[in-house]
Amino acid sequence: MNKARNNELIKLADTELKNSKMLNGDNIAETYDGKTAALSVSVAMSGLLPTLAIYFQDYDKKHPETPCRRDVLNIVATMIDDPRTGNKFQDSEDLFRYAIADGADLSYLQREVVDCAIALKQVVRTYNLV
Repeated sequence: MNKARNNELIKLADTELKNSKMLNGDNIAETYDGKTAALSVSVAMSGLLPTLAIYFQDYDKKHPETPCRRDVLNIVATMIDDPRTGNKFQDSEDLFRYAIADGADLSYLQREVVDCAIALKQVVRTYNLV
């Protein structure tokens, strides 16, 4: 990833973070810092599909306010262009369904997920971790 692309992704990550439930004013739950940092590492170590499955399934319907990995994946997903339409993925489910479909461009997705996760990690750390 070059510097110009990283700068673009950082701005996009900040916008998407502000539109998410992860941010509360200038504060963000400290647990999100680790979940965000671990995303790109998990893709490198375990692969794209296992990582997407783990991050996607980590959600508690009974306690939707509880910080979870899916919140991080939702932001990353909304930063990525869907190769079929050219529009951004709507959420983590949209991204996950595309990734497991036949003919999905997994090398493109892997690169995008890692790049977007790195940008999001950099942005998360500009807010107050509480």
